Amino acid sequence: MTRLRAAGLLTGALLFAACGSGTSSQGPKSAPPSTTGSAAPGAADSGVNGPCGRAAPLAPPRIGEIRSAVERLSGGAGVAQYSEVNATPSETNVFVVRDGKEFAYVVCTDSVSEPTDGGQDYRGPTFTDSDIEFAPTVLDKVLGSIKDSHVVAFSITPRDGGGVEYIATITAPSGEFRVLLDADGGILATG
Repeated sequence: MTRLRAAGLLTGALLFAACGSGTSSQGPKSAPPSTTGSAAPGAADSGVNGPCGRAAPLAPPRIGEIRSAVERLSGGAGVAQYSEVNATPSETNVFVVRDGKEFAYVVCTDSVSEPTDGGQDYRGPTFTDSDIEFAPTVLDKVLGSIKDSHVVAFSITPRDGGGVEYIATITAPSGEFRVLLDADGGILATG
């Protein structure tokens, strides 16, 4: 059996196990209510109003806006540290870590919500904007792998030991689950 075919069978088995189990795992973090009073929607709320306006039902996450959202928040004042960056169909959420505190921002095409509190204590791993390097087609393989599924969020989180992980939160008839991807969209694990 060729390596490619074996990898395809393994990927299919992992996806079948994740879809068939009916278990769900937590999706990306959502930013708290913005200063405008609009709450940030959760990952599965793709057809509701959010701080950035209404997202079409089943719209894909705004992964093309991640780089600009991160650049807007770094502000040229040195290298920012992040605990998570995620895109949903309605917005991009950026979690910035400064002085041991995590601050949540909702970034829209034309605005940025400022955190309304003094931040939350944070002592976990972080990453910088230079760690964010994914292909524009990162979600294509996972979208074509599971019938009747759609991606409700794409998250970038720090990996222990450095670097980042790319995670797609998927909904399918059997439930919601997360898929760990490489930077090109290759499926590494599901859960």
